Amino acid sequence: MTSRLEHRPAAREGDCDCLIARNGGDVLKQQQQWRSPRDEVVITENDMALVPSSLKGQRSGSKSCVITISALNNFGFVWSLYDSVVLNSPSIDCFVWFVGDASEGSLNSEFGDGMKSIRKIIEEKPLNKFTLVTMAEMEESLGDFDANKVAFMFDLVALQTTIKPFAFRYAFKELDVVSAIYLDNDIWVTSSLEFVQSQLERRSVVVTPHIASPIPEDGKRQRDKNILASGVFNFGFVGVSNTGASLKFLEWWGARLVLYGYSDQARAMFYDQNWGMFIPVLFDHEDYYVIRDLRYNIAYWNLHETGPGLHMKDGLPHMTNPITKKDEKVVFMHFSGMSLLEAYDMEHISRHQNRFTLKDFPRIENVFLAYMQFVAQHDTLRYRSIPYGFANFTDGTQIQDCMRRAYAAAVYPIGPETTNYLENEIDPPYDLSISPFMRATFHDQVHNDPFCATKECLTNDNSSKTSFLNWLLTVTPSMAVNMEGKFYFSFLQEMVWKVRTDLQKAFPDPTGADYDQYLNWFQNHAIDSTITPQLLAKWKSTLMYHKNHHSDFHKHVTNENDIGVNVIGWPAGQFKAGRNAATIIRATNKANLPVNAVQGSMHWTAEELHYSLPADLDFQLTRSCSQPVNLIVINPDITWYINDQIPQMILKHKYNIGFWVPDNDDTIPKEWMQFLNIYDEIWCPSSSLKTSIETASGYDGTVVKVLDIPLDFEKDNDSINAVADLVAIGEKIKMFLLQSLKAIIKKQKANGN
Repeated sequence: MTSRLEHRPAAREGDCDCLIARNGGDVLKQQQQWRSPRDEVVITENDMALVPSSLKGQRSGSKSCVITISALNNFGFVWSLYDSVVLNSPSIDCFVWFVGDASEGSLNSEFGDGMKSIRKIIEEKPLNKFTLVTMAEMEESLGDFDANKVAFMFDLVALQTTIKPFAFRYAFKELDVVSAIYLDNDIWVTSSLEFVQSQLERRSVVVTPHIASPIPEDGKRQRDKNILASGVFNFGFVGVSNTGASLKFLEWWGARLVLYGYSDQARAMFYDQNWGMFIPVLFDHEDYYVIRDLRYNIAYWNLHETGPGLHMKDGLPHMTNPITKKDEKVVFMHFSGMSLLEAYDMEHISRHQNRFTLKDFPRIENVFLAYMQFVAQHDTLRYRSIPYGFANFTDGTQIQDCMRRAYAAAVYPIGPETTNYLENEIDPPYDLSISPFMRATFHDQVHNDPFCATKECLTNDNSSKTSFLNWLLTVTPSMAVNMEGKFYFSFLQEMVWKVRTDLQKAFPDPTGADYDQYLNWFQNHAIDSTITPQLLAKWKSTLMYHKNHHSDFHKHVTNENDIGVNVIGWPAGQFKAGRNAATIIRATNKANLPVNAVQGSMHWTAEELHYSLPADLDFQLTRSCSQPVNLIVINPDITWYINDQIPQMILKHKYNIGFWVPDNDDTIPKEWMQFLNIYDEIWCPSSSLKTSIETASGYDGTVVKVLDIPLDFEKDNDSINAVADLVAIGEKIKMFLLQSLKAIIKKQKANGN
């Protein structure tokens, strides 16, 4: 049914300025609700909601609580919030602090006293009034909450906001909560929250907008455009009641935040907040409520509405009602931008805006001074010195934002909808693109605790997996293979290069022609970028190990016993080129010829291209090019892929063979010939194709051999999977390689390998 909008002026009723709101035919008289003098738009008929009323059910629980989330260093603000709730809103039954930080056991002993005092303060509160919940408790209760994973993926700020939907669910499940009012801990509650509680008795969600009237379009921050990017509703406050509809929403919201809970507005991500814009479409109209009362959630973003009337009276903030001109108590204020108290500049109100200063509203200075005095009484600066427990690896190395994004990209889920492994999404979620195959094998290679970087934690579970920190120091994510040995090039080098356009201009080919120059720059100047001295020292140590142990990463050929092959292509692919590569890998294995199966990344999205999961293959995929020969099994027309995915330094120092199987033996397009300079040899399955290559325009004399083996068999074909057939194919491949032994050794010597 199409909604009908009824446009009418806001109603008034005496001094309390009651508003009569019609919503879905129901009439609600909102006591103590007043607004600025503007018109009201009311939806009078319900749209079809994605979360229908039938899912709501009865509300569960008995307590109405305030919840907040922060790291330990914000305890002074948490304590201030608690006291302001207790003093001014006695109808609240309990207060719950969800700690988005490591447990106290992880704290440096230097700050142990700080944690002890926190526990003592909480224990002195009335029984069950103040509850502390750790991330470990949340993980134990909620099956879809992985504390270590989210703690590493997100920085301090993003972690607190990502926890939010899980905190609501925990409160409903474990604490007998019927309605929870989330408040950021830099909020000052100065009047009763009973109106919010009353709305949550009949609705699933209550929110406040950032603004209730437009901001001038003058280029200053904040303005309407900034609000649109960060979310129409401010989620420093959100009320949720324990209903079926809200639980469904919280599960959806949490699942999205675990993937996209960052601040990256270019990718439509702004922490937890902009997801709130789905509320009007995910709930029935009568099941959510938007408080447009200017006394709620006063902050820098709505000072164009609230600043003129805001002032102190009788020791508490008041607003002058723009309609009646009477002073009324503010319900709560949000001092966003003040939590970095040690660097707070009160004159400019908030570091997030440049629209107003205190001089624009002379009466509000006393409001800010009163709040600063209030939080100072709670020893706020002292607690600010507690270090963040998720800031470092276990060896003390500082975790940088790029590492968190890399981890997020590596653990990005491989679900049923991505089994085709189609890459280069139109809307990639993170700065770093990691191939689906790399993601699919990540958990098999990397320790499940991303913080672990010491022998003690790596060996305590008898695991042979590497640490995530070591993974960062050894992988080259944008390539199909890792650059190892004297070709060493790590994620850290790639990350710094990608974020700096000056480096891209100075060193356009950092893994090829500009390798030595960029390596020299990184060794001497990376510390000027985003790399810490400690991390750079680890990188240099890894670099020296690779340089001094090159032969461990790239085999040196002296005789026929050293021959091995890197089969590069799409061996997991269920299409002709993929099946051909898989056949060659199986055959070389049967012939006891050393082989690396290298799965390339895809650069297009074709629905007909399907892949097997790595775990379903009968051979191991790898990112190593340790063998002296590259056998590149791809369609000739996409040889350009090799230049994109295999570093030029590796191609230069390896003996490269192209296995060409075009659809038509009789005609070789001229444009294919431009790729011959990549290869030392070309193998093909027929004499007619060999002739076509050698007589094609642009042929440069590259050696062409005929490897007449059966091709393009399905995996379940009995003939090609017979052991005798695979051994025979493998022996032919081995024979061809031995024929090229002198040429392989000659190329190695020419390149000083």
